Amino acid sequence: LDRWEAYRAAHEIQLSPGLVAVEQWLRQEIPPDDGTPCLLHGDIGFHNLLFDGTRIAALLDWEMAYLGSPAKDLSQVHAMVTATLPWESFMAWYTDAGGRDVPLRHIQYFTVLSGYNYLLVCEMARQVMLARPEANVSYVDLAYPVRAHFYAELHRAMTEFVSPGAPMNSSR
Repeated sequence: LDRWEAYRAAHEIQLSPGLVAVEQWLRQEIPPDDGTPCLLHGDIGFHNLLFDGTRIAALLDWEMAYLGSPAKDLSQVHAMVTATLPWESFMAWYTDAGGRDVPLRHIQYFTVLSGYNYLLVCEMARQVMLARPEANVSYVDLAYPVRAHFYAELHRAMTEFVSPGAPMNSSR
């Protein structure tokens, strides 16, 4: 979060009240660090999988790899996995293959953080475009339809992970 705050300050991004509330929730809900980082891909998804028939043959594009909580990469595959099978089944396979058990709440946190990150980039594009629209027509898609998509995704995640009507720091 500190890195994104510095990014925001450097680009003079003004946050909407909704993003301010999400940032406050993120700061209050940071999962505890268990002290055991693992190698993360950083951009895991179907777009970086190479298949040989029905078998995954390789995970491509490791330029965003770093050490951190496995909840981060798991948050990136959560929606993709749960669209086709129960999360518990996937996690059983994951732990049987050597991955450690990760609380769903930690995965949910990183889902919200990811949405927040995407929206910061979209906000920057929108604010640059509004400041100088004649020179920044290329930002239109990022500034409006993509931004609307990420707001909807973030709203869905916050609705799913935070009890309706409860303070932002209350979890189900």
